[in-house]
Amino acid sequence: MWLASGIATGIGIIIITVLFLAYLRSREAAQLRKKLLQGQRLELAFQERALNEHSLVTVTDTNGVIRDVNEGFLKTFGYTRDQVIGRLHRDLHPEWDRQTSDRIRRVTRRGEIWSGDTYLLRGDGSVATTQCTVVPMVDESRRHVKNITMRTDVTEQREQDAQELMKAAFGKLSAFAIICKPHSGRVCYINDVALEQMGWDRAESATKTIRDMGFDLDALRLAEIGQELIENPDRSMTLDLSRNGRFYEAQLYTLFMGQGQPRILAIVRDVSQTKEAEREKKELLSVITHELRTPLTNIKGSLGLVRSGQVGEMSREISDLVGIAESNSERMLSLVNDLLDIEKIAAEGGCTDPEPVDIPTLLDDVVRSHQGYGVELDVSFQDLTRETGLKVMGDYRRLSQVLSNLMSNAAKFSHQGGNVELKATSDGKDVEISVRDYGPGIPEDAQATLFDRFKQARQPGNSKVNASGLGLSIARDIVEHHGGTITFSTQHGKGTTFYVLLPRLTADTIEAPARPRQSRAIPAPAPELALGGTEASK
Repeated sequence: MWLASGIATGIGIIIITVLFLAYLRSREAAQLRKKLLQGQRLELAFQERALNEHSLVTVTDTNGVIRDVNEGFLKTFGYTRDQVIGRLHRDLHPEWDRQTSDRIRRVTRRGEIWSGDTYLLRGDGSVATTQCTVVPMVDESRRHVKNITMRTDVTEQREQDAQELMKAAFGKLSAFAIICKPHSGRVCYINDVALEQMGWDRAESATKTIRDMGFDLDALRLAEIGQELIENPDRSMTLDLSRNGRFYEAQLYTLFMGQGQPRILAIVRDVSQTKEAEREKKELLSVITHELRTPLTNIKGSLGLVRSGQVGEMSREISDLVGIAESNSERMLSLVNDLLDIEKIAAEGGCTDPEPVDIPTLLDDVVRSHQGYGVELDVSFQDLTRETGLKVMGDYRRLSQVLSNLMSNAAKFSHQGGNVELKATSDGKDVEISVRDYGPGIPEDAQATLFDRFKQARQPGNSKVNASGLGLSIARDIVEHHGGTITFSTQHGKGTTFYVLLPRLTADTIEAPARPRQSRAIPAPAPELALGGTEASK
């Protein structure tokens, strides 16, 4: 009995001891948990303080609606809390960057973190460049509930990078290089050459507009140009400007900078010397016109009169000398006329008075007008055209000049008793006029420069060739001003064919010359189709 009582007492003591120890352990565990929680709260508070001090934070729900922002965000971007809370985050992006906000939502809905550059509108409407990381947050069931976005404003750094890039691209140019905003003309970048000419330092240039550079360009015209270039970013524009009595040419282009915003790049060159050279050239052409052409015409006429015997009989030796003088005066007069023609085409274009031109009628007219020339060289001109209704929009006189040049060249390089064939055909879109001879062909070493000025394809022993070397250059300019091309095919000993291709005039055709197309030589045909030869001159 006593033993059982002692055992029970011992067991009670043990139980009490265990419970006491459990209590002590529980108390220690509670104190430890308290310390851990306090540490975690301190760590979280430290992290939140660091985040708020060094990042610009927004919290959005899964629909992209802003639910919270930190003070750094509001202060940096110039908003109040009421202006942003409840707004769609994409509304804070410029229109051209809103697809970035949509892309971020798609990525975070998959539970993935998004990181990269974004652009945000400030409260004053300007655009900031930010480097940001967007972290999706989930609840206990791993359901996406919100996004936390941490940003850093890197606008200044990106602008510095852009300045360095522009300096590398334009810093060494001898011309002015200016990048400005399209409507206000506010200068975003100006190279060192322009800074030196303006007398500005780089900090001062940031407060200037392109109008402050002194060019004769008013604000309204500048805004119109900016809008036109923005609407047509693939186009460029050339402006003639003046400043302080000097003349400049500005090439304007549209640029899209790092923020995706359009800017205007102006490359401005001083063309005062070129303008002066053009003025001197016009004066020279005036001298040529009045001081050379008129006397040459009189000299040629007088020599022809002397040679005809109307002023008295001459010995054969004198007659030959007069003939040489007459031939040389004719060649000089032709050269003067060609030079004046080139300048007139360059100044006025090769199609100054466009009208519907019936090509079969044109060919018939030029063939009839060259019959006498053909008799002189013992060459026949034949019009092989069978199609009718072939019309182009052009200058009848200039197109006649092209064909006259090609026919003259073909005749000069044809054998005595030979034929020069003209033919017009159409594929429905264009009209092709061919002028074919059966002469010796164009030497291979002359083909690449055939359309260059003062170039001739000389043929040994051909006394019929006497020209300035400008005819084909003039013909090419006229044809290209009509929106066409002039090409040729040739083969040694077989002959040459020149092809003039012009846009056909139809009921659906706009009645105006098309844009010029580049002339080129085409490959020689197969031997059984080989054609004739000509000269690179009038």
